[in-house]
Amino acid sequence: MLRACVKMHPAISQKQECVLLQCRISPKSKRNSIRRLCDDALLISLKAPPVDGKANEELVKFLSKLFDLRRSEITIERGHTSKNKLIKLSGISKEEVINRIKTFLKNHSDVN
Repeated sequence: MLRACVKMHPAISQKQECVLLQCRISPKSKRNSIRRLCDDALLISLKAPPVDGKANEELVKFLSKLFDLRRSEITIERGHTSKNKLIKLSGISKEEVINRIKTFLKNHSDVN
């Protein structure tokens, strides 16, 4: 069920050689984690506060580990000062993004 939901989800889209990911960030959380996939965005909790770009840095670091990408391959396209962000991922396919999100949610279901 999660597979079909994520596969067709508008929060994740392929654009040429990159993947665009709509995210909604909750800063000052207990841990860095994906909470769930909502109708319009991937909900992500971050430990860092939304001050002086710390949450943005933490987001890039978290996504870098999650998707096994260099930080230079992750760009915040929109939403630098907003909880709603558009993230561009280079060097990874949409299918791989979906698989890694599914794996994370499956392995951390007790946290969500």
